[in-house]
Amino acid sequence: MDTTINKRSFRIAIIAGVAALIAVSTLIDARAEDGREKDIPRMQFGQRSEITTITSWRIIGPFKLPDEDQSYTIEGEERAFKKDYLAGIGGSEAEFMKIADPTTNKNVDFSSDTSQLNRKAENEYTFLDQVVDFPIPQVSSYTLFPYKSAHFKVMYAISNIVSYTDADVTLIVSGNSPVKIWLNNEIAATSPNGSVGNAQQIQHLTRVHLKKGNNFIMAKLYCFPYLNEFCVRIAEEASAKSFIKEKGGIRDLLEHCFVEPGKPLILTRNILFFNNWESGERNYEIRDAKHQIVVKSSIDTTKNLEVPTLGLEEGLYTLGINIDGKNRTQMFYIGYPEKVYSTYKSRCESYTKNQSAANDSCLSLAGLQNIDGDAKDKGFRLDWQKKAIVYSSMIENGTNGNTHGFRMHSYVSRVDGRYQYFLFYRPKTVGEKQPVPMVIEVPHNAYGTIASQDPDALLTKESQKDPYFKLKAQCLTNRDANYLLRLAMFCDEYGYACLFPFARNRQFEDPVAVTDMLEVMGAAKKIYAIDEDRVYLRGFCRGGGNSIKLAEHFPDQFAAISSINLNVNPEPYPVWNIRWRIANSIANLVDNLRLVPLQLVHGSHFAHSPLKQSLDFMRLCKNKGIPAQLSILEGDTQWDEKDEYRISFEFFRDKRRLRSPDTITYKTGQNKYSSAYWVRINNLIEPFKIGSVTAKREKTGTISMTTQNVDGVEILKENLPDGNKELDKLNVVINGKKTSPSAGDEGRFIYKAQPDYQENSSNNRRLVEGPIAMAVSEPFVVVQGTGGGSEGQRVSQRFTNDIEKMWQQSHLVNTRKKLDYEVTTEDLRQMNIILVGEISTSSKFKQIIDKIPLSIQGDSISIGDLKYKYVGENAVIVMAYPNPQHPKKMIVMIKAASNKECAFPEPDLARYGADVAIFEIPEGSGKLVPVRQFIWDNSWRRLFRVM
Repeated sequence: MDTTINKRSFRIAIIAGVAALIAVSTLIDARAEDGREKDIPRMQFGQRSEITTITSWRIIGPFKLPDEDQSYTIEGEERAFKKDYLAGIGGSEAEFMKIADPTTNKNVDFSSDTSQLNRKAENEYTFLDQVVDFPIPQVSSYTLFPYKSAHFKVMYAISNIVSYTDADVTLIVSGNSPVKIWLNNEIAATSPNGSVGNAQQIQHLTRVHLKKGNNFIMAKLYCFPYLNEFCVRIAEEASAKSFIKEKGGIRDLLEHCFVEPGKPLILTRNILFFNNWESGERNYEIRDAKHQIVVKSSIDTTKNLEVPTLGLEEGLYTLGINIDGKNRTQMFYIGYPEKVYSTYKSRCESYTKNQSAANDSCLSLAGLQNIDGDAKDKGFRLDWQKKAIVYSSMIENGTNGNTHGFRMHSYVSRVDGRYQYFLFYRPKTVGEKQPVPMVIEVPHNAYGTIASQDPDALLTKESQKDPYFKLKAQCLTNRDANYLLRLAMFCDEYGYACLFPFARNRQFEDPVAVTDMLEVMGAAKKIYAIDEDRVYLRGFCRGGGNSIKLAEHFPDQFAAISSINLNVNPEPYPVWNIRWRIANSIANLVDNLRLVPLQLVHGSHFAHSPLKQSLDFMRLCKNKGIPAQLSILEGDTQWDEKDEYRISFEFFRDKRRLRSPDTITYKTGQNKYSSAYWVRINNLIEPFKIGSVTAKREKTGTISMTTQNVDGVEILKENLPDGNKELDKLNVVINGKKTSPSAGDEGRFIYKAQPDYQENSSNNRRLVEGPIAMAVSEPFVVVQGTGGGSEGQRVSQRFTNDIEKMWQQSHLVNTRKKLDYEVTTEDLRQMNIILVGEISTSSKFKQIIDKIPLSIQGDSISIGDLKYKYVGENAVIVMAYPNPQHPKKMIVMIKAASNKECAFPEPDLARYGADVAIFEIPEGSGKLVPVRQFIWDNSWRRLFRVM
């Protein structure tokens, strides 16, 4: 070892340390001279910190705007920014160094779930004038001022950047609301009028100068009632460019994307940061809605940042400019915002009259119609304008036959025979016929279902009178344009398509949500060329949990999963039985993810779904030996220096699904989802309990398996790499015993796993799964019984109406519905039957119903081998049973113990996680509640109580 070098290094370190102490002392002296050390917090910049996020601020506000400005207008925004609210507390915007000492010292709860704000509106109004140290990058007005401060307002934030040297740096401001920034009493950035919308990654980007020592910065934020945030960073140029690249570059080229005819496009000043835009000419092009170049020219950036539009007709266009070596684009519309809906409505009416194909191209009219009445001021750039642009592009892409970009599609669901919808984005960077990898944005309950009605109805004024119309269009408006455009940007960069399903506004404990997802995937694959080995799942919050649940059910269908802010809580739409939920829980099926790469991304402060959920799930994966990655980001993920979308897309890069691995572990709590890769669990010995199989192909050619709670395993020969090569001669060893295929299963290779287990009947759960919830996840029809006399018919009518109303409210469409004498032989063969009330003796399938072991006599109910004595006259029973004539279909019987008038207690059948549920009115309760729940054994003869 060279001790001379070590001693020299030690002396250099001592000298450097002394120099640093002198520098700090100098800065402290400078701070003391300014006299602001007590009321303005400090952030350091310049000593090994190439980028600094300001997280300590003196917060002053909120200052409530006058009553006339409690709805948004550009004029109201202008008045708010012109008024000096600091003057009212002894200060001044022009000289904010002269503000008085802080006046408050209140606790700020950063752990509160801000998504619940509306539920706490009764709490007191909060005013702050104090230093706040934020554990998150962003300043959130709705975290600072919750509850009764939910009104239009203004707030200030002041901080001190202590620089170790004079430096020319980049100011990066991210946010979702108008903001004005001062640095050392000079205006550094001002949002254009009407720059309103959902979180931009880069709102303002400009070069500023920091002097050595103190640099006081102030932000003035125009706040809407909820959801106002901003974040300020100071960065050296290289770090600023790295940050911008991570976030996908500049996405907003224009200050506004609606332009009146003849008016120029105003380019954002953010582009001055790149490639010496301050001087010289820059080329641009404009393409029309058919992607044809209509303008190709250049602008002199030394004179202005305007692009002329003279000569362009009204309509949708795309501006393209090369920035920092990449061609950046942004859609814009020449025309008047208030005419957009009527323009496209007329065009769609003409288009659909001359087209024999489905009217999917014009489905987005629902979104335009829904937002048209709310567009009182068209200055809302990222709120109204971008939504209108995205909806318009969907119509243009459809009617012009464009294969790239956003498209809306419909399909008829097998479940209820009604239209369902999905959104699809195909990247511009992938050829038309080239199979494209696909990212599925798995929904959570916030997004709802899109315009679920016949497409023709969307084109008529009658849809406006439809009481469900606003809900039907809600998912269009909830999927805000900024979110869609941001995903589109990454899709183009990575060459991935993106599928946006809606899963009927349900969580994946609900079987109908899983059915909807499978149908959407199938519908998309019929329209687009999808690389089926590169299908990825990505979900936010509860959508993250839904992503994992879907991959656990079907691990051989997906190449990777990325879950953002994982939430595994089953609310708000859990299947209504704890045993069923346990049998299908994420934790109990996690072994199925052994061959599916899993990534968790979680914000360190995301109160709605705390980080603990991802940490707990990672711990579970580790204990099971399942590989998973966890990235912890600041705040709620979207304000971190790393981009949560890029993290997901990078994780997906080059990952492909495994088609035929040598070793498989698969678990299931139900028969419906029971296969993966090349094995299928044939039946569960004990229903609603986890069954598992681990299968391995040995080099010797033997297939060895171990099973639990499984009576048989099927080898899916078509999924083995060697196909049909004499599989009947395979050596198959199950639980240590050599086994041969079962007799009578020609063409199938079914092996007995539990030789001692004997089925009592062929009418078992292998043919029909149960529970009641499963009946409405496959094709079904609600059948109203016409028996029981006038009183019985009245009860049947009431129950049927309750079910119909529930289905409309939850899924925004009607169910199939018939009277019992209208049911056909085809109905019985093709659909599950939801029979409500007493069946008429003249019904064609009365003899079928008579074979179902359910009867009510006096004050008792007989179900199979069970007799249950109920209390009172208001008992209601709901029971699932295989159709005796068509054992692969189910009949759900809903009967009241008497004909006394009552409402159906739980009409949401998709939540019933049991085979039998009995409701009564307990003494003193006054309402029907579930008092017993049962499941059938595999023979559908004996009942086991689960509640």
